Amino acid sequence: MSILQKANEDVGLDQPLVEVKDIVINHWKKYGRHFYCRYDFEGVESDAANSMMDLIRSSFVENDVSSVAVDSSGIKLVDATEFGYVDPVDGSETSQPGLILSFEYPNNGLPARVVFRLSGTGSSGATIRMYLERFEKDPARLFSGSV
Repeated sequence: MSILQKANEDVGLDQPLVEVKDIVINHWKKYGRHFYCRYDFEGVESDAANSMMDLIRSSFVENDVSSVAVDSSGIKLVDATEFGYVDPVDGSETSQPGLILSFEYPNNGLPARVVFRLSGTGSSGATIRMYLERFEKDPARLFSGSV
């Protein structure tokens, strides 16, 4: 609310108020915008889910990504990392829940990434979440709405 209050402090009684939408669009124009898309794959056989994560880990995280060939799109893999998680409530630690593949677009060097998150590998199957993220700073493309 304080952001809206500040944005509207000099608005006259006969002028339209600055809306949240206006603040967000101005923020995107100044700093750029991140696009996100999430895909959930539920009920995956646990061994298969772990094998997929192991394949990504051994192919990219544990190897030199500079040797990965660039395909016809020109998008380049620039980094591959693994992350852990510490629960802020109970302090429990989860190791190896996810992998991040970081990319760079050829013409503008802007970042993108794919995050694979594995959870629930118990007896009833696993869930794999795949997040696609892309950063855009070109004002003409801020409203494209796609990753």
